[in-house]
Amino acid sequence: MPARLRPNIPPLFGGRGRQDLCNPRISHVITDDQLAAFERDGYLVVRGGFSAAEMALIARWTDELAAMPEVSGRHWVFHEKSLKGDGRDLISRIENIAPFHDGFAELAEALRAPVGRLLGEEAALFKEKVNFKMPGGDGFKAHQDIQAGWDKYAKLHITALVSIDASTLENGCLELA
Repeated sequence: MPARLRPNIPPLFGGRGRQDLCNPRISHVITDDQLAAFERDGYLVVRGGFSAAEMALIARWTDELAAMPEVSGRHWVFHEKSLKGDGRDLISRIENIAPFHDGFAELAEALRAPVGRLLGEEAALFKEKVNFKMPGGDGFKAHQDIQAGWDKYAKLHITALVSIDASTLENGCLELA
């Protein structure tokens, strides 16, 4: 396994060990009614899956990612120019995180049980990233998260979004369609 960027970060769920990694509030949050809603609607919104302390920790990890130096062959940092006309270089997203950050590896693992319940089979991490919406950033245009050809890997892909900041009209909230 590759060396982690930050090996001594505190564990998300109190360090109970890999076999006990998934937070019970998350891994058991997909009720039969929620599963039926997902199957009917094709999406599911779960509010309050993480405590305030856990969300603060995830936010800190995100800040750590943004501050880390770019190293070839490790996490992938994507940039954009500020739309404010000041020429600033902004981070728009960072991908390939879990192999190099214990916290995000733990978060991905914690989401496997609830996502697997929605899939009806064991879930595997296909891709992970952090999207940034910086002041002056362009945001993300309407798109599908699946790419052409991905269906050869699995018949169903699920996007799991953990929103760190509140989504409001004032801050340019995310729109899902």
